[in-house]
Amino acid sequence: QTMLKCNLSLPPTRGTSYTPADRNLFLPDERVTVTCASGFWNSISRRTENTMTCKEDGKWSPSTTDCERITCGDPRDPLVSSPYYWQRGQLRGTQRYNCRTGFKTTNPRGVATCTSDGSWTPEPLCEEITCDKPDILNAVIKDPKTRYKINDLLTYECKMNYELLDSTTRPTATCTTNGWTKTLGCKEIEGACINPTVMNGFIVQSNERNVDPRNSKIYSSCNVGFKPSTGGWWGEATCTEGTWSGILECIDQSQCGRISVIPNTRKVPHSEVYKNEQTVTIDCKVGYTSETKTIKCKDGEWQTPLPACRPQGVPCDPPPKVENAIVKILYKNKYREGFEVNYECRKSFEIEGHKKLTCENGSWTTPPPTCKQYCGKPEGAGRRMEIPDQVLERYENGNQIDYTCINPHKGPGGTATCKNGEWHMPVECNASCPDPPPITNGDFTKEKRDVEGVITEVSYQCSRQFTLSFTGSIRCLDGKWPSPPKCLRPCEISTFDAEYNLQNLPKKDYTAHGEKKTLHCKEGYYHKLKRYSLWNIEEIEMKCDDGELQYGEHMPICNYRYS
Repeated sequence: QTMLKCNLSLPPTRGTSYTPADRNLFLPDERVTVTCASGFWNSISRRTENTMTCKEDGKWSPSTTDCERITCGDPRDPLVSSPYYWQRGQLRGTQRYNCRTGFKTTNPRGVATCTSDGSWTPEPLCEEITCDKPDILNAVIKDPKTRYKINDLLTYECKMNYELLDSTTRPTATCTTNGWTKTLGCKEIEGACINPTVMNGFIVQSNERNVDPRNSKIYSSCNVGFKPSTGGWWGEATCTEGTWSGILECIDQSQCGRISVIPNTRKVPHSEVYKNEQTVTIDCKVGYTSETKTIKCKDGEWQTPLPACRPQGVPCDPPPKVENAIVKILYKNKYREGFEVNYECRKSFEIEGHKKLTCENGSWTTPPPTCKQYCGKPEGAGRRMEIPDQVLERYENGNQIDYTCINPHKGPGGTATCKNGEWHMPVECNASCPDPPPITNGDFTKEKRDVEGVITEVSYQCSRQFTLSFTGSIRCLDGKWPSPPKCLRPCEISTFDAEYNLQNLPKKDYTAHGEKKTLHCKEGYYHKLKRYSLWNIEEIEMKCDDGELQYGEHMPICNYRYS
């Protein structure tokens, strides 16, 4: 019987090599190693090296071992939006894609790449959109979770003595495709008070809801064996601008509390507690006198009668008027014996003489003061201007000082004169301006210069196809330039492939920033936002945004045909 041989076609197909390489006839059981070049593989085994064996019937096993270019099919990923429209990709080829609602592309640019193992990377192509638990300023999240899904709503509340930064907003946030919706958080309530404590007593908080902590009140009382130093058996405290007033002090029953107000006294002790048998001296104000000079604490009570300070002496008329001055008292027709007034001058005036006068026997002691106008230290001394003489804090009208300007402030200097409380200078020392700031892909055009030729104002223009972020000029102020405009990039529109099935494409290769274009599907083609959408779209609007084309929610591909 004739032994059948296996035939091997030479030369091998592109990307394929055989070992041994110089034979084309093989006996049964002989083997040939098939090796694939870079970028090729066996599409059945998905390997780059395979072995085939000659069988007794003269046929090779396996029968198909030649190498083909490595390609990637559609991803068959349930999270990818419309994966069945993917083109079969070659090695290192790319494919733009979107994910289903609630998921985002693992690649930030939304581009998948065909790899050497025939799969698309990144793996996975889509990941669920989630939000981490946010850190909300001065707030506590209700029922917090470590991770939130898309459209999850969280509610938060401000910490004690804090309020919403914006009272018109709600204390909620929603997890979206772009992260959390904006949450401003909470700010400290100005004027709110922290909870106080009462030694040897207790506090009962108000049960009223929605009470403004800036005007809140608390009530307190003392424990058994103690009493309030202010008398009675309970007390009310009020919060005003962050401070409690009226906080109860509880003292022993055998002690005496605060001395009741005795009109027209001075140097009255302000203690809240006095020991049993303690004696306190009371002094009346000048112009007043009392028959009783002391009071005594006896078994928790002040002995009566209390001292009473009654007027003595002759009252005075209102204090004399002083030009450019005031006295901080209530105006009355008469002022009692011993009453004191203090004069204060207006700004840029200095008091000369005795500023305090006292009423004695119907007249004011000492002549009233006068207010003399002056100039303060020149603004910018040591910074914008140099003064060779010693710099004083005050100068009289008519005083003069010589000065020179300090670099980079310009001006020859001169002599300044104090007039009516203000400095008059023949030349101001102003800062010199540096060169205008440069911009990328542009330059400044129109310019203004000062008398010394220094540029003080410029306008900008961009290179061809670039667009200014704002128009107009910028001006140098006090030696500093504000931020210049930016040149925003154009968008390349020559990248639309024939497979997009578009017509009437713009003839130029670029479109400027901010420019909108309406793309049209070729006749017989249309586009859908979603596969099962009822609406057919034949026009797609795009917009250029600083070098990036914006299409909204879809790519401009007309991949449907009318039947």
